[in-house]
Amino acid sequence: MLRQASAQSVTFACTLCLLLCGCQQVPKQQGMLEREAAEAQLSSHQLRVMVNELVTHMADRIEIRADEILAHAQNPALQRKALLWKINGISSCFQAGTRPDPLASYLDVWILNRQMLNMFQNPPPTAHFDQWQPMLIAECQAFDRRLQHISQTLGGNLRLGETFVAQFAADFPLTTLYFDREPIASRYIEEVKAPDHEMFQVIANLGEDVDELKKLSVLFAEHLPKQARWEAQLLIIDTSQQELVQQPLQDLSAAAAAASRLSQLADTFPALIGRERQAIERMVAAERQAILSDVERMRRETMAGLESERAVVLEDLSQERIATLDELSQEREALSQELRNIAQATLQTTDAITRQRTKELTQAAPHLIDHFFWRTLQLSLLAIAVTGLLFWLLRNRWRPTVNQAELHTAADAPVSGTVLPAREHPDQHAA
Repeated sequence: MLRQASAQSVTFACTLCLLLCGCQQVPKQQGMLEREAAEAQLSSHQLRVMVNELVTHMADRIEIRADEILAHAQNPALQRKALLWKINGISSCFQAGTRPDPLASYLDVWILNRQMLNMFQNPPPTAHFDQWQPMLIAECQAFDRRLQHISQTLGGNLRLGETFVAQFAADFPLTTLYFDREPIASRYIEEVKAPDHEMFQVIANLGEDVDELKKLSVLFAEHLPKQARWEAQLLIIDTSQQELVQQPLQDLSAAAAAASRLSQLADTFPALIGRERQAIERMVAAERQAILSDVERMRRETMAGLESERAVVLEDLSQERIATLDELSQEREALSQELRNIAQATLQTTDAITRQRTKELTQAAPHLIDHFFWRTLQLSLLAIAVTGLLFWLLRNRWRPTVNQAELHTAADAPVSGTVLPAREHPDQHAA
C-alpha cells in the first residue's frame, strides 16, 4: 500500500511539472541587438528583414554596374576586374548577410561596403576601373547612406556602431578584388558573448532564424547559375591571356585581319558596282537620247506629210461640199415648186368642197328649221298635258274639305215628308 501511494505521488508530481512547463510563456527572442542596445527602436527580427533586403539590393546593384562595365569596356583587363568584382563582391555580400545574429550581419555588410568604398577611393592597380571609378564610388556611397539610415533607425547608443565599422575597415582594408577579408570574430572574440538560453527560448527563436536564413539562401541559390556563368567568362579571359593560347590567338588575329581586308574589299564592291551602274546609266541615256532624236525627226517628217495630205483632202472635201450644196439647192428649189403646186391644188379642191357644202346646207336649212320647231311644239304640248294631269291628280288627292262630321250630321238629319236615300261610301262617291 505504501509503495502504491508513493508511485501515485510521483506520477502526480511529474504530471504537475509537465503541466507547469506547458503553461510557461515562450520568451521573446534576445539577440545581440537587445543586449547591446536595450532602447533600440527595432527588434532583431525587423533588423534581419532589413538586412536581407539590403543584401539583395546590393547584389543586384553590383551585378548591374559590372555588366555596364563589361558592355562598354574593350580592354580584357577591365573586363576581368569587373567579373572578379561581380563574382567575389556578391558572394561576400551573401556571406555577410547569412550570419546567425542580425546585428552581426548588419555590421559585417556595413564593413564590407566601407572596405569597398575605401578600395575604390584609393584603388590599387588591380582594382582600378579607369573612367568607371567615380561610378563605383558613388554606388558604394549610396549603400553607405542606406546603412547609416538603418543605424539611425535603430536608435540607442550602439557600442559597435559607425566608429567601429570605420575603424575596422581602415585597419583591415581590401587590397584585391578577390575580397580576402579579415574575420570579425577572430579579432573581437571577446566582444561576442554567448548568453545562456533556455530550451523554450531556443525553440522559439529557431523557427524565425531558419525561415530568414532560408529566404536568404534561396536568393543566393538564384545567383549560383550566374556565378557559374561569370566564372566561365573569367576562365575564358584568363585562358586567352596565357602564352599557350597566344599563338593561336595571333593566328586568329591574322585571320581576322585577312577577313577585315576582305571585308574592306567587299565594302568597295558597292562603290564599284555604283560606278558601273552610273556608266551603264549614262550609256543608256545617250542611246535613249539618240533614239528620241530619230523619233522626233521621223515625227516631224510624218507630220509634214500628214499636213500636206490633210490640205489636199480638205481641198477635195471643200469642192465636194460646194458641189453637194449646189445639188441640194437645186433639189430644194424643185421640191419647193412641187410643194407649192400641190398646196395650190389642195386649196382649190378644198375651196370647191367648202362651197358645195355651204350650198347644200343653205338648201337644207328651211326644212331643218321647220322640223326643229315642229318637234319643239310637240314636246311642249306633251309637257303641258302631263303637267295638267299631275296637277289635277294632286289637287283631288290633297284638296281641303269642310268639316266632314258636320256634313255627315246634316246629311243624316231627316227631312219631313222625304225618304232618305241610302248612304254611299265616300270612296264610292269619289269613284
